[in-house]
Amino acid sequence: MSITGTFERQDSERNLFMTAVNTGDKTCTLYYYPIVRFVTDTEVQPPPMESPARAAATIRPGEKAYAAVRLFREGGSRTENKPSVKVFFHDRTVNDEVGGPVTVKLPDGGSLNVDSNPMVTFWNLDAAMVKSYMFKVH
Repeated sequence: MSITGTFERQDSERNLFMTAVNTGDKTCTLYYYPIVRFVTDTEVQPPPMESPARAAATIRPGEKAYAAVRLFREGGSRTENKPSVKVFFHDRTVNDEVGGPVTVKLPDGGSLNVDSNPMVTFWNLDAAMVKSYMFKVH
C-alpha cells in the first residue's frame, strides 16, 4: 500500500486529502477509517468524523481508495507542527490493527500543522465524495 497526501489550494492546508493505492498483487480491503498517528506509533488516533460511513473499501491491485484528515479548524486551538504522519489499518473489527504502518508521502516533503482535535473520514472509493464532504463541513 502506498499513501500520498495532498492539499487543495483553496483549503489553506486545513485538510490532508489521502490517496491510498494498492501496490500489491492481491485485492485489499480498507476497513472503516485510517488510524492516523502524527508522532509515535502508540499515540491516540484521531476519531472518525460523521462522514459518509462505509464498513470497507475494497481495492484490487492498482486501484485507489480515499480519506481525509481534518488537521485544524480556522480560529480553533493552537496548532503544532508535525513532521510526518503514519497510517495504520483496522482489521474487520474496529480498533484491531492489522499490518504495519504506511508513512504518508506529504506534499513537497513538508510537515503538517495540527490542532488538538484532528479527525478523519472513512475510507471511500469516490474521491469527489470525500472532498465535497470535507469542504462542506467548513
